[in-house]
Amino acid sequence: MMVRATVVVDNRVGFVRGSFRAAHGLSIVVEVPEEGLRVLFDTGPSAGLLSGNLEAAGFGPLFDHVVLSHGHWDHVGGAGVVRGEVHGPSGDEVVLAEDVRVTGAFEGEYEGRPLPERALVVGDVAFLGCCHFDVEGLLEEYSPRVLVGGFHLLDDVERTEGFLGVLKEYGVEEVYPCHCTGLVSSVRLCEGLEGEPGYVPLRLEWEV
Repeated sequence: MMVRATVVVDNRVGFVRGSFRAAHGLSIVVEVPEEGLRVLFDTGPSAGLLSGNLEAAGFGPLFDHVVLSHGHWDHVGGAGVVRGEVHGPSGDEVVLAEDVRVTGAFEGEYEGRPLPERALVVGDVAFLGCCHFDVEGLLEEYSPRVLVGGFHLLDDVERTEGFLGVLKEYGVEEVYPCHCTGLVSSVRLCEGLEGEPGYVPLRLEWEV
């Protein structure tokens, strides 16, 4: 099964032609052609930014599903300009198609308060919003080979080394760090594993 992903909102924009804009936030288009499935994972910080970047990347506003990993503004701000069945941050696992799942909510924490957060898993590829939760729970339950998204390391060297060690321990082979990971942390993760730091409009493809 082929999986395609396009980063349409991130903190960084690559050196590409087109009217793409960067912003603090995350949004990724995930396509599974064999299932005829198109999913939008998170929606970035604003409607205008998301709409413009989707158009520049060749996408319209219609999706089969819209997954909101957690409730922070930089992940849900553009939700009003897209259409699709919405899966919010709370709830049990939802099967969208064979080997395509919205995880149940992991119990994360932000500034001392509980913060439920979900991920999207397609085969052995997992998409994460900010990873405010302990990533080991996801790794134990779904055994992904690839991680894409925000890891909330914020360029903290000690936390980055610990995170990298956990990923290696659980057999993760590729990482595409985006958003709140931080550039320094992103580069370090990609030194330790295959992959590259995320940017708009990074396009990825796997057979899973």
